[in-house]
Amino acid sequence: MIDSKCLHALGALVSKLQVQPVLSEDTVESRRLQHRQSIKAKIQHGLIPDANLGTLPHLNRPDAQQYLKQIKNDLCAQVQITDRMLDDWNRVGEYPAPGYPSRICVILRKAKLYDLEFEFLSAYCRHFNSKASAGDKLTERARKIGAYP
Repeated sequence: MIDSKCLHALGALVSKLQVQPVLSEDTVESRRLQHRQSIKAKIQHGLIPDANLGTLPHLNRPDAQQYLKQIKNDLCAQVQITDRMLDDWNRVGEYPAPGYPSRICVILRKAKLYDLEFEFLSAYCRHFNSKASAGDKLTERARKIGAYP
């Protein structure tokens, strides 16, 4: 059984994906370039960016491998991380790591929440379709269930 808080958080993420405009490749590249220049300037001034301020600070933990195993089937954690990655995508043009949205789909499928998987994939693939190899798998899954053309 999936916690109702997790389902609510997923609903909020799906709503965010549905209403946010799809970024053009030019916009993404411009944001990415500005972000890289900002980081480069900080480094040149002796200010090393804090690795824990990024989208995936949990990867910098000493127990990162264990933590990833621990959250593998945790819908709340997967939604939270995907939501942060979406914020970074819109802010700095950093493509989301596809493993977290993939886990959302797996968790929903295992729980037989097929309608929620459909909604999520439909909204997610509107923004990210075939951007990376695992992204291809998400797009393939969305097409297979009719969530994406």
